[in-house]
Amino acid sequence: VALDCEMVGVKGGRSELALLSAVDYITGEVLINTFVYPNVKVVDWRTCFSGITPSAMNLAKSEGRILGGWEEARSELWKHIDASTILVGHALQHDLDVLRVVHNRVVDSGILAKNAVGAGVRRQWGLKILCAEFLGTKIQNHGKKGHDCLEDTYATREV
Repeated sequence: VALDCEMVGVKGGRSELALLSAVDYITGEVLINTFVYPNVKVVDWRTCFSGITPSAMNLAKSEGRILGGWEEARSELWKHIDASTILVGHALQHDLDVLRVVHNRVVDSGILAKNAVGAGVRRQWGLKILCAEFLGTKIQNHGKKGHDCLEDTYATREV
């Protein structure tokens, strides 16, 4: 299962889950693509990165298209995975942290790229760069609208 999360900033400089996307790695079927309403007050929407605005979150909430906090999001994810499922992501530890998940079977494209090039190289291998240089595709080009979580999930799957 390919996975990506978008986060918002909350009190104390912490990150909290605000959007969860998960895609079946083999079929490409969207398993989850939904907003997650943080259980704590948001102090920074990080829209230029997350793509999430207060109005989009409130609209999703009013339409019932939202999960109530990281606990509900994690429960929804566990409907599609188990301990033997391989999770695929980019900088996956951040996503697992906001989901409060410990998982042993992961493939992280950020780690793979760094290891393939060599530990002595200080270059950052962001998902956007990996897609451009190795797949010849452009992602995350929505300007100030921020990332598209589902687009990033599919991109990670391709990388």
